[in-house]
Amino acid sequence: MYAAARPRFGLFTLEDMTPKPRGRPISDEPRNQQRPVRFTEAEMVLVEHAAEVDGVTVAAFIRGAAVRAARQKAKSSRTK
Repeated sequence: MYAAARPRFGLFTLEDMTPKPRGRPISDEPRNQQRPVRFTEAEMVLVEHAAEVDGVTVAAFIRGAAVRAARQKAKSSRTK
């Protein structure tokens, strides 16, 4: 009929007081490598527009383009 009684401390149960993990989970593959890149104003406008069209950040757009190009080069060099 009634739920089992849980120990209470004031307004909270013991489960409420247990610390919960906070923040973003730690990645197995953190992106901790950086390379500065320079663009002309016209190139940056082009990149920003392309990133906006894709719905991603400029950093994600540049990273994706660089990784795709690197994978294509690696693939083509293996088949030669």
